[in-house]
Amino acid sequence: MANNYMYLAREKLKEYDTVFVPIGSVEGHSFLPVGTDTFIAEAFAVSFADETKSLYLPAIWTGVTPNTMRLGAVSVKNTVLIELIVDICRTLRGAGMKKIILVSIHNGNDATIKVAIEKLYFDDSAVVYYINPYRFIEEECKLSFKDNAQKETALYHASCNILGGKLPEEPTSETNTPKNEHLQCLRKYGYIAYEYETELQHMDIRVQPPMDKAHEYFALACKKVRLLVKEMESLMSKEGG
Repeated sequence: MANNYMYLAREKLKEYDTVFVPIGSVEGHSFLPVGTDTFIAEAFAVSFADETKSLYLPAIWTGVTPNTMRLGAVSVKNTVLIELIVDICRTLRGAGMKKIILVSIHNGNDATIKVAIEKLYFDDSAVVYYINPYRFIEEECKLSFKDNAQKETALYHASCNILGGKLPEEPTSETNTPKNEHLQCLRKYGYIAYEYETELQHMDIRVQPPMDKAHEYFALACKKVRLLVKEMESLMSKEGG
């Protein structure tokens, strides 16, 4: 939906009460842009808004990225992102938005977003929903892509088509990057603080993934989010009654 001020003030704020708020991150992604997580989150938010006849905001472009700080990341403290989310949601509620849906694919934002949502609920009695679109398509992606690097490469390309962005240059060769096997084992079963030593430990360059699948998975995620918006309406109607 077009989001210029005159259009919103005269038409859409009277008609719609749902808004999608993408939250991203800035960190190294090998040959992909440092804003890859932001672009993908914003593309999902745009797609979801179109699917559900809702509004969307420009992305909160940075998040919590302590694990890639030596790789050109721009990170903020958890407390800063919490307060930013809370203030944005309070403003949106004041503008008449009843269903606020936060969208992020960056795992580093996960815990912080949940704390912000709890703060809004217990301090303001505000119901705010958070979705990570990757969870909608997790099983399908496992069948199509070899690893997370292939998945994000394909989804970034699809995001460029949705947002009109510039595609990255193709990698010149495959690179086999040594993995920290001890760290991988520990992260598989629990959590430990860590920092990548090289960018390629975070995002391996591999053979290009099947790009056509990314658009298919965007469409699949849109179908699922439409159902979730209806579930949110039912929940809020029940709590309001």
